[in-house]
Amino acid sequence: MSGALQNLEPAFDLRESFSDLSQDTNVEANLAPADLLIVDDDDAALERLSAIAESAGYTVRTARHGLEALNILAMRATTLVLADAIMPKMSGVALCEAIRSAAFPSYVYTIMLSARDGAEDVVAALSAGADDFVSKRAGRSELLARLHAGRRIAGLDLALRKTIAENLKLCHVDGMTDSFTTRYLMLTLAQEIERSRQHAHWVSVLMCNIDRFRRVNDDHGHAVGDEVLRQVVTRIRATTEEKAAWVARYGGDTFVVVLPETPIERASVAAEVIRNSVATNPIVCSAGRVPLTLSIGVCGVGPTELRTEISAARLLDAAGDCLRTSKGAGRNMVTARAYLPGSKLITPLKARRRGG
Repeated sequence: MSGALQNLEPAFDLRESFSDLSQDTNVEANLAPADLLIVDDDDAALERLSAIAESAGYTVRTARHGLEALNILAMRATTLVLADAIMPKMSGVALCEAIRSAAFPSYVYTIMLSARDGAEDVVAALSAGADDFVSKRAGRSELLARLHAGRRIAGLDLALRKTIAENLKLCHVDGMTDSFTTRYLMLTLAQEIERSRQHAHWVSVLMCNIDRFRRVNDDHGHAVGDEVLRQVVTRIRATTEEKAAWVARYGGDTFVVVLPETPIERASVAAEVIRNSVATNPIVCSAGRVPLTLSIGVCGVGPTELRTEISAARLLDAAGDCLRTSKGAGRNMVTARAYLPGSKLITPLKARRRGG
């Protein structure tokens, strides 16, 4: 069970942001979903607590001890947990400790429920990780008020996580093409290389450049040029059959496709499919049909070569050498080489021109 649990904007005007909320005093910003897990070995208590929560609009699930509650949380995390302090198999205190040591996608706000509400009991519950403590003698209004406070805290956590995720996306995703950024490429390709070294797999990269892209901007304007870049990324994704592949913008009109667990021969085929797709099917945008071609450099490194030190930068440099070979030989070409240690870092595998 522990394994299952472990695998679990820019600046704005506050007055404008809250103007709609001010019209309805019953609406609160950042309020978490009304999901509640009630844990109690007393059937009568479960029935009473469930009835109170459901009457206030909560979606309620129940468990009769801590182990059952953990299994439920492992399948689908819940915003709020209301747990009895004393239960068989696993007490509420032990449940709180287990929740705090697990990794859930969002914060689980826990309220300890007990017939014993002395100072020592409260301290034990809070020390175990409970967020609040309520006596079993508490009435409906107090219980709902504490649940609502829990939703407010959990909602702030969700809002913070969303903001962090959005900021990470700004750092890792190119806003115009929706491909990954160069920063993400360097960090993640290094991880892919290390993973391939550990598991004795190949890893290959395709460096794709749009031939004579400046003409698109000159003939149709930069807005159309931006459309074309987006469409090229879409075309690359649509024609790449390797499921684990991902695309990053390397700069300007150059994109890198990373192919984990892909030998050089298979990567070369993937590159040719991409090249042929663009060459034979013009990009459709607001300016109409825009014919394009791609020059592609392919470099892959296998298990033997991965025994030596190789960085993401060196692998990309090798793919860049292949791209320059394609450009120099007349464009609209795929040049592929396997990475080998040496003065030039790479040894030719193939360099060929296709029609299109």
